[in-house]
Amino acid sequence: FQVPNYLPSVSAAIGNYTLQRIVFTSAIVLHTGPRIIYLLAYQEYYREVLKRRSLYLAQIAALLNIIEIVSLLALTLVPSAVNYPIHEKCFITFILTSEVYMIVTCWIYKKERQLPFNNLESRSFNLKLKCFVLNIFCFSIAGYCFLRHNAYCEPGVYTMFALFEYVVVITNILFHFTIVYDINGKMSSVLISKNCSVQFR
Repeated sequence: FQVPNYLPSVSAAIGNYTLQRIVFTSAIVLHTGPRIIYLLAYQEYYREVLKRRSLYLAQIAALLNIIEIVSLLALTLVPSAVNYPIHEKCFITFILTSEVYMIVTCWIYKKERQLPFNNLESRSFNLKLKCFVLNIFCFSIAGYCFLRHNAYCEPGVYTMFALFEYVVVITNILFHFTIVYDINGKMSSVLISKNCSVQFR
């Protein structure tokens, strides 16, 4: 039987409507390139501010970020209505790599630096930490609501899942947005060489 729901999940809001699917899919595909450039920019940034012995952690963060980007792209291109098992695996991969990436990033940003924070970097770290804590809290609640909805099909529970899912998405976006504080003033243009190193000009 069906129960009342007052807020669609991200997948439900997009998946059943052609125009929304096209717009959302296009946005995800188009944002992939800039995110790869930002990932390379972060590697250059980390080379400047991290202890040399900690650079391997920056590479782990980069790998996690690449997997996060690819899994987000895959779960967008393969909607749950088309192939639920693949969509589900991509979603789980996206969430796991996203959460671990946030943990690793917060750790190296705070604990593995050789240079002290400037004001913008301090603001960036505080925003990163708040986004991570809120993200993992809301994901936990969303996961609980999703499982409870599937087990008991109670009114309003799926609405709560959708609400917390939105917060997970927004905090993920804001976490990645903190790059504007980290490379502020260093990225008027970006030169990418053949070996994929990034130079700021």
